[in-house]
Amino acid sequence: MTRLTLRTILAYLDDALSPEEAKDIGDKIAANPAAQQLMNRMQKVTRRRRLTAPEFTGGDDSLNDPNLVAAYLDGQLEGEELAALEKLCLESDLHLAELAACHQLQAVGRHDPITIPPLAQQRMYAIAKGPESIPHRLPPVELTPLTAREDRASLAAEEARTKHRPWRWLMPLAACVLVGGIIGLIIVGTQGQPVPSWALRDQAAATRSVEEQTKQPLAPDPLAPQVLKEMLAFAGRPESLLAGFAGYAAARPTLPSNFFLAMGQEEPSLPVKDAPKAEPEAKAGDIPPPVPDQPPPVIPPDKKEKEPPAKPEYVKIAAGQYEAESHKDGLLFREIDGQGWQLLKPQAFILTHEPILALPAARGDFQLSNKMKLSLLGSLPGSMSVNYFFESALTIRHQNEVDLDLEMERGRCLITRRPDAPSTVRVRFLGDVWDVKLLAPETEIGIEVTGRVLPHAEDWLPHRRLAIYVVKGVADVERGEHKETLSARKVLLWDSVYGGPGPGVVRDDSPAWLTRRVNYPNEVREALNQFQKRLLDKLNSANDISWVKIACDEALMSRRAWEHYLALFTLGAFDQISSLVAALDEGANPYFRLAALDALLHFLGRKPDQVAVVRDAFKKRGYPELDAAIMLDLLRGVHAPDKAKIETLVLHLKHARLAIRELAFRNLTTVVPPNLLTNYDPAAPVEQRDQAAEAIRDRLFK
Repeated sequence: MTRLTLRTILAYLDDALSPEEAKDIGDKIAANPAAQQLMNRMQKVTRRRRLTAPEFTGGDDSLNDPNLVAAYLDGQLEGEELAALEKLCLESDLHLAELAACHQLQAVGRHDPITIPPLAQQRMYAIAKGPESIPHRLPPVELTPLTAREDRASLAAEEARTKHRPWRWLMPLAACVLVGGIIGLIIVGTQGQPVPSWALRDQAAATRSVEEQTKQPLAPDPLAPQVLKEMLAFAGRPESLLAGFAGYAAARPTLPSNFFLAMGQEEPSLPVKDAPKAEPEAKAGDIPPPVPDQPPPVIPPDKKEKEPPAKPEYVKIAAGQYEAESHKDGLLFREIDGQGWQLLKPQAFILTHEPILALPAARGDFQLSNKMKLSLLGSLPGSMSVNYFFESALTIRHQNEVDLDLEMERGRCLITRRPDAPSTVRVRFLGDVWDVKLLAPETEIGIEVTGRVLPHAEDWLPHRRLAIYVVKGVADVERGEHKETLSARKVLLWDSVYGGPGPGVVRDDSPAWLTRRVNYPNEVREALNQFQKRLLDKLNSANDISWVKIACDEALMSRRAWEHYLALFTLGAFDQISSLVAALDEGANPYFRLAALDALLHFLGRKPDQVAVVRDAFKKRGYPELDAAIMLDLLRGVHAPDKAKIETLVLHLKHARLAIRELAFRNLTTVVPPNLLTNYDPAAPVEQRDQAAEAIRDRLFK
């Protein structure tokens, strides 16, 4: 049983406990008035802006030592030190606020990836001017000096020990044999596999480059040795993968376990083959085909008979009801034939074959007619998601063979089994079908669908992924001849490159979006309420999507930063790409432009042929064809960087358009160490940024 202590109250406030422990601590806090007062006090002191951090004077001032707080948070403090620190925090608001804030940051870091903006990183390195400002510098190691006599004695003893050790080469020899065996297995296993088109293209390019080098004996100057060494060292560090937003698509990020769908693979994307369409059956009233012996009469174009519109092959029926309480958690829309997106009002019935859309940060719960439960979850980057989940969209199909037939397009959803009998859910995604049978009572599953266009993707085909999570209970998953039984905390993955379904992977914990509701900070919650009110005011005037765009334009002129982000993500959800392209060149806040880029990349990864829409939006914005091509090339990120690509990115740092400068700088942060990109600001005056760009060029190519 969990004890009620200061540490457990902090963990309860920051959602760092398991569901069982959280329930236990919550009951104890509810029965203890002193614990309630302490919890309210911690919530108040962390919001007091005039409180500073405790000052450590050194010497005997051990209670103000930051290492003491770190040891307390890691659970390594015991005895008198533990009691003294907790007593000090209970008596001092300053120390209590410091401890609570550090614990909150630690809890956030365990669940969400923390991305440091490049400009902030440059400022941090610029503060320290001594050797400590070198990012790759290691602290010196202090060695205990030995006397000459002790040194000689130790060397002699070591020589005596190793002299009669004939088996000292056994371990290296065994390692070499093991490595050779693994390489041999890889070679045997890959024989007969088709060579991907991207590899043939790279091989042909390499052959052409060799021929050109033989014709032109003067090769270009290589990168400086020290710069190349730093670049290779930086490329192997985890922080290089999260240095810039464009690097998400160009690298393989190392993220916490609950972000298992973070993209960034470097494998090639293969085209998704559509299922063959069956020819429509002949119906009464159709024009019969012409007789072969007699040519069909020529009919003038203006007198040709128009074929009747094809009737839909489905029937719309009520599949469930939108719960009234869910309306407080955000807005949902449904797409009606011929009327576009319409607001879904509380207690409204949802129909089959009508797409449902949950806006970013919105949640919608549905009670289905067969007693199952369905929830759509929208999310915001940095809360319980990386930048691959915004809105959620799906369609319920009418099917008598299963209890629930879902066609997933993007986003997240939760499904709960009917209480009286096992339930079967059919999940459709990219032409594939999975039948998930929920066996045990109260079985609950979560589904995630996302995608991202990789830097080397041919024809801008996005690399898309599907994950089926078993939150609790037991489920059987079938796809074709493959069958997999998943228990709680298992996940089944499938993607458009490698296929699937593959084995279920056991996980120690479920993602945060599955186990609890999002608890947004006050700033985000206020912006959500204001933005939702703004949308409702416009939609009450006329239930038309054009009013949503007007409400978003008004939100972009507000003073709340999170209203700007919500407006941009909502415009992306409704395919208003022209507004996102315009935002890339506007706004004094760089995070405003980053949010627009974030939504634009999300739009490109939803399905194929999205690049044509983005290209048209660039042209309508007034981009010349060359600038539009540069922007599309920079959007995908950097793949296999060489000197020519890095020179091109450095050249774009002087471009007249802000969007190109900023995107080129973000691509550079993924392949070049930050200490080589200091003092550059894409939004700075012309002379200042040109001088910074020349300084970067000198560091890289001197």
